[in-house]
Amino acid sequence: MLKQSLFYLLLSVLLVFFAKYIHIFVVYIDWLYTYFNIQLAPIFSNSELGLMFRSIIALTLLPIAITAVPALLYRAFKNKMLPYYFEITWLVWLVIALSNILIR
Repeated sequence: MLKQSLFYLLLSVLLVFFAKYIHIFVVYIDWLYTYFNIQLAPIFSNSELGLMFRSIIALTLLPIAITAVPALLYRAFKNKMLPYYFEITWLVWLVIALSNILIR
């Protein structure tokens, strides 16, 4: 329990120190999601169903695309799969989903 509390405290301190950079990172990810969503607009209709499918595709493919670049670079140099790749992908998905819920 003490180890988890210290880890939580350390993460909180790091978050306070790097809040400016984390905010910029979240804004850029949200901007990338919006850009990707707009680029999909000519493919889907502007009906409610088309907007929903566009958002689903953007929310599904964008975290994979964002995390694929470092994973492929890691694979090229180390010839192994990136550690915690799926966890990082879920974290990027969570950032995109929460930014869409909280910002809009």
